[in-house]
Amino acid sequence: SETITTVGSVAFDERRLARISSKAKGMSRIEKLYVNFNGDSVKAGEPLAKLYSPELNQAIQELLLAQRSAKERPQAQSAFGHSLLGSEVEMVNRVREKLARWGITARQVDEILARGKAEYIVPILSPITGIVARKNVFEGQYVAEGDAMFEIADLSHVWVQAQVYENQFSALKLGQAVEAGVEAYPGEIFRGKVAFIAPALNPQTRTVDVRYDLENADYRLRPGMFATVKLNTPVADTPAFRSRLAAAGPKESHAKHASFTVEEQKICPVTTLKLGAMGEPVSTDVEGGKVWTCCEACPPKLKAEPAK
Repeated sequence: SETITTVGSVAFDERRLARISSKAKGMSRIEKLYVNFNGDSVKAGEPLAKLYSPELNQAIQELLLAQRSAKERPQAQSAFGHSLLGSEVEMVNRVREKLARWGITARQVDEILARGKAEYIVPILSPITGIVARKNVFEGQYVAEGDAMFEIADLSHVWVQAQVYENQFSALKLGQAVEAGVEAYPGEIFRGKVAFIAPALNPQTRTVDVRYDLENADYRLRPGMFATVKLNTPVADTPAFRSRLAAAGPKESHAKHASFTVEEQKICPVTTLKLGAMGEPVSTDVEGGKVWTCCEACPPKLKAEPAK
């Protein structure tokens, strides 16, 4: 194989990043913080902060009034009475939907209705288990709707990103073998397969980003670590080999193989072992010629990729 050696780094798996933003209308105040620094560990469902929102509390007051009115109004027999009662029930449901859009769960709404109080401090919960990659707020700070308060990263799965130069790009393909080493663990190899090749080159460095995924359940690999990345390409798949094959002329001119004896061929083309090393050599017909292999397992592989 031909090996490309380049530099890379460990990065967050962007599919496992969660950004928590304020969903309440208007300005809200951070009443309490439960995570106070970047890198703090959190579990899914754990509170990150508590938020006070005047707009939210007004909506909760509407909810309580609608519920109280629906309960206290006597069961009227007239169509007018039923339509009036129905409108109050619909109002409760509309307020429930509004609160859901603001990030209040159905369980939290039920707790609010059970308490019967309009004053409510919203708990901001972590949607995933991971570490706090970024904390953008402080206790007592006001945040607007859409402001990013936290970013949570799941480090049980990471990316290794490498930069490959433009003149080596043609040797890349999805699924090819790749491995990396990091200075923190000398001699240890982290293997994988290419999962992504960027569709555009970086115009400043003239490189293309190549990425592969790694399981990281023990959190040994940390985003930001430098890595030495090696991408392995079989010689038969390299541009130089394909160019030489094309230059040899039409397929018919070089596909008419002579048949060799075991002594003349010497080496198994599949395993590169010496013929006879695995027992009695096995012959097979490939594109009009007899080819010897070292064992019974080789002929199917030989026929699958005869040019290689």
